[in-house]
Amino acid sequence: MTMGVGVARDAVSPRADSLLHVRTVASRAMPLLTALLLLISVSSCLAEGPPVSVKVDFEVAATPSVVAFFTGNTYGTMRRSSCSDPQLGGFERRRTYILQCLSAWENSLVLDSGNLFNCNCAQDKLESWYMIAAFNMMTYDAVGLGPKDFVFGLEHLKALEKNARFPFLCANMLDVETRDPVFDAFLIEGSTEATVFVTSVISTDEEELLAEWTRDADGNRTIEMQEPVEALEPILASHATIANVVILLAQMSLDEALKLAESIPSIDLILLSDREQHEDLIHGTTIISPVGTKSKAIKAVALYFDENGSADRYNIETFPIVEEIEHSYSMVRLYDRLAAAQSKLSVEDLLQPTFYTDKSIYNAPAE
Repeated sequence: MTMGVGVARDAVSPRADSLLHVRTVASRAMPLLTALLLLISVSSCLAEGPPVSVKVDFEVAATPSVVAFFTGNTYGTMRRSSCSDPQLGGFERRRTYILQCLSAWENSLVLDSGNLFNCNCAQDKLESWYMIAAFNMMTYDAVGLGPKDFVFGLEHLKALEKNARFPFLCANMLDVETRDPVFDAFLIEGSTEATVFVTSVISTDEEELLAEWTRDADGNRTIEMQEPVEALEPILASHATIANVVILLAQMSLDEALKLAESIPSIDLILLSDREQHEDLIHGTTIISPVGTKSKAIKAVALYFDENGSADRYNIETFPIVEEIEHSYSMVRLYDRLAAAQSKLSVEDLLQPTFYTDKSIYNAPAE
């Protein structure tokens, strides 16, 4: 088995270095986040049997040890989604809300499960640079890669990674020659309160598609996919033993996530990108929480530790990105620069054949 490459960072420094410091919005009210004081007890859940729905069953006046805010399945939608009424989402409102969240909780992470992109057209390829800039502005700690993030090819994704202030994570995509992970396999975030281990995997069902999209200039195959359990077990055994919490960004179906939770029960939280799944579940002692689609909401998981430093209680809340949230001026300016750049694309670029990534577990045709 191949050991994973990872990255360890101080939890505070990436944000402290940013010009967009979170304390600039510390005075804004946050009525929705008061719901995070509700907990979910998982101590009574049995390892065997079907997964059960997450339910809030008691309240406690306590401060969470860690709060993880997460999004996913953006599908190239920087502006608010037109498929909801009222229209939800939009980076201009997401940034304002995320910075409010971070100013309220010291020990917090911002994660995305991937699938930032969707179409290989010239406009979307140009937009991908601005999307990474937007994620930098929103101070993301890590992004797990999804199959749709490879729509522009491996070389372009590597170039985007160089411009990101956060790691791209994927533990089970290996270089065919070196057998090393192509991207960082994990992230360790430490603070005085907790050490959090974050990793990411993509279902091997996507290997054929990903192999095609990541061929080199000569048409040679450059990657192979390792089974998630095979990839995660040695990484967790070597690097996650110091962690209070293990979080997995999982690009797979719910059935695959349930089997993974059974095989590796040390995973505390699976953030699932199966857009057909809408309900938060507990399987054994593992929380499985779907990330939603087009980032019309931000989800939050509050984790509370027992006296041994183990996360034994959780709460999950969903916060819609509604129209009333103030627009970020910096993000609106980013939109303006993107529109100006797209207006300079040539007619030849605009007329190139394009495709949407319909060959995916997320868009499997009905039988």
